[in-house]
Amino acid sequence: FTLFDERGVIAERTGNTFLYAHERTLVTEEAITADRVPAGVRFAITRVVWSARTDLRPALVVVRREYVVVEEPDGRRKSTINAIVRNDAANDFRRAIVQFVALDAQDNLIGANKLVGENFRAGESRSLTAVWPEQFIVSIDSIRIESRVNIFDPSVIVVPH
Repeated sequence: FTLFDERGVIAERTGNTFLYAHERTLVTEEAITADRVPAGVRFAITRVVWSARTDLRPALVVVRREYVVVEEPDGRRKSTINAIVRNDAANDFRRAIVQFVALDAQDNLIGANKLVGENFRAGESRSLTAVWPEQFIVSIDSIRIESRVNIFDPSVIVVPH
């Protein structure tokens, strides 16, 4: 991710992710800081490593989502999205990535956040909350939540004994 303004690049963040065959997914990165206000962002895929797997995509199901404005004791208000995610897979996972996106009525991005659920057991439901430090100033029309497990990383899947 490269953030820029009219004078040039103001922040960059690199990382890696994974993608299943025929998948469309979110790619989010939170808390990129810059000294100036960004006017735009560029996202580029710079290197691809292909890996074939025969396993099916893990079944992590979002069973509930809710946008809530929380008022702090000092009167400040912050935006939260609460979700319940259920692991319907046969395996436990050491890490599951849960990405939250809030959109307005025109599908413009209002907020994005990412959490990592640790030790997500088969059959378990987990309550997760994404928090933004301030209340969103526009109305939230839809919430998109994706739960994913990187099956290309063998340390993530807990194999039953």
